[in-house]
Amino acid sequence: MKFVKQYDITDFESYKEQLLEHIEYDKENDNCLFCEPADDVQNVTAKSDFLIDYGKTVPGVMESSRRYSNIVNQMLKAPLRDYAEQSGCDSVEVTSMWWTEYSREGGFSWHTHQMNNLIAIIQVHLDSPEDATKVWEHEETLKEGQLIIFPSSAPHGGFPTKGNKKVIIAVNLNVICGGKTQGYQKFLNS
Repeated sequence: MKFVKQYDITDFESYKEQLLEHIEYDKENDNCLFCEPADDVQNVTAKSDFLIDYGKTVPGVMESSRRYSNIVNQMLKAPLRDYAEQSGCDSVEVTSMWWTEYSREGGFSWHTHQMNNLIAIIQVHLDSPEDATKVWEHEETLKEGQLIIFPSSAPHGGFPTKGNKKVIIAVNLNVICGGKTQGYQKFLNS
């Protein structure tokens, strides 16, 4: 099995406008969490993060974020099912998701994610094809409307953007072999 997989998102154009509207709403209404500057982040204009709690109210999660998570879940459903089947696993749990918007020269250096075993990143808007997220030793260039799924231990980053704007949605995941979990069943049935 190839552990780094790229997917074209079916009907991406129908989702893109809705996602960008939700991101603008969050920015205008100060619903951005984790917007503080960090040493490895430059010119990142907005970032929002929340835990998915499968239908329960989560403090700090606005209605806009819940609608945006439903859109992302629809976009992820088929690729995650394919990834789980190819890996011989029957469970995929979404543990968190967030959007990140980069302005010109914005970037986020090489990094990994802990406490999850997979990451999915959707390229929502790219002014320049060169601005796509990079994954260590993955040679294919991502395009707007594509999703990449890879192990969370693989270094990845968004390097200083050439265009004026880049928007991605990132999702932390756990793929579990040996038993369907309640969270996965709720995700599939949502």
